[in-house]
Amino acid sequence: MNTFYDEDDARAWLNTYIAKCFQDGGKTVFLPQLTLGEVRVEEFRDPLCWRMTVVNEGDVEEVEVKIPGILCRNMLPPITRKLSPKDKGTIRNLRQFVKVTGLGVLVYGEFQKKIEEIERLFAEAVKPRIVKSLTFHEYEGEYAIDAHCRYFTDRRVAPMVKHQGFSDVVDPEHRLEVARGEDFVQGPDNVVQYLTLVTEDGKERFEAISPGDFKNGDIVEIRVSFMCFPLYEGGCKVVPTLRSLILLSNHARKAAHETMVQKQGSQAPTASGLGSAPGGASVRNAGSLKRKFIQLTYTE
Repeated sequence: MNTFYDEDDARAWLNTYIAKCFQDGGKTVFLPQLTLGEVRVEEFRDPLCWRMTVVNEGDVEEVEVKIPGILCRNMLPPITRKLSPKDKGTIRNLRQFVKVTGLGVLVYGEFQKKIEEIERLFAEAVKPRIVKSLTFHEYEGEYAIDAHCRYFTDRRVAPMVKHQGFSDVVDPEHRLEVARGEDFVQGPDNVVQYLTLVTEDGKERFEAISPGDFKNGDIVEIRVSFMCFPLYEGGCKVVPTLRSLILLSNHARKAAHETMVQKQGSQAPTASGLGSAPGGASVRNAGSLKRKFIQLTYTE
């Protein structure tokens, strides 16, 4: 962590936002307020997986939850290294990744408990398959949550999924588009929204931003769905899948960077903030699942 990063200030800001989440509700449920008795786990095809769903106005929707925190690790687009379509193992596993922490805020204990309950819900639904335990590495001794989203879906396991194409902010040099070849597609499950929360005249709205605008040390909100996938070696694994990354405040990270510049007395390096990571019943088709995208004109 940057020596000059004010953890107390970041925690105070985060706690204020968390209190707002508890009070305001919203269309996207706050993780501790997710009532598991109101959702169900269903099996889907294309690709084979299990998802938490809810029926809303006759549509089957994927359940998303919001989790605010401090960004402490990330691997976000664009990809700048060379990729070869021949290296299918690498292409298959390319992903967008974030880790968020509360740096000790109490609500992260509630996050941990709720995620464990979600795991048990999946474990019951996929029996007799065994669900592999979901574990996250701590950040500086504090509980932290990982979420990721693969860039591609393997065409052989999802033959009905149509390739959507990458946006210019995600793939400006078309490295991903070239590397996918004929074996991979970018489907709905591979899309992450990158947004910032803007407040004007007491009203809030979302605006799209570049993934490059996010830095470790920013206070963010991640929106995730929980999916369970079969493993090649047997059993299943629950994966928190990143759907949206929302910038709430970068004031603590910027203040730390400015202090570092002043202390150095010279131009600071471009990277600042925290450290970065190295590079039941019927089976549904995934195409029947309604995915909620955040509208940019109002908050949820």
